[in-house]
Amino acid sequence: MSKVSVHNAGLVPLEHVEVRLGGQRIAFGALEAGATSSQYFNAITDSGGEASYRLQGEAHDRDCRSDDIYLTNGMTTHVRLDINGAACRFTEVDR
Repeated sequence: MSKVSVHNAGLVPLEHVEVRLGGQRIAFGALEAGATSSQYFNAITDSGGEASYRLQGEAHDRDCRSDDIYLTNGMTTHVRLDINGAACRFTEVDR
């Protein structure tokens, strides 16, 4: 089982936060400024990291992608996504 953590490093709350890793869609919903939330998931297909989110009050989602991480079926790892307004970054914390 793998873990994904999302950290809102910005000053504005986030809405509609969703991460896509290993063939799974992991919904986080809203995340206050400075907050971190984590969930566990099982990678069922090979994939990179993708996410979508909105800054509070925005009408459209922002997209985030990473070619720096790659999950494979059955892999166990901890992935972290840091979001700071328009900028976002995936990192692999450990394997």
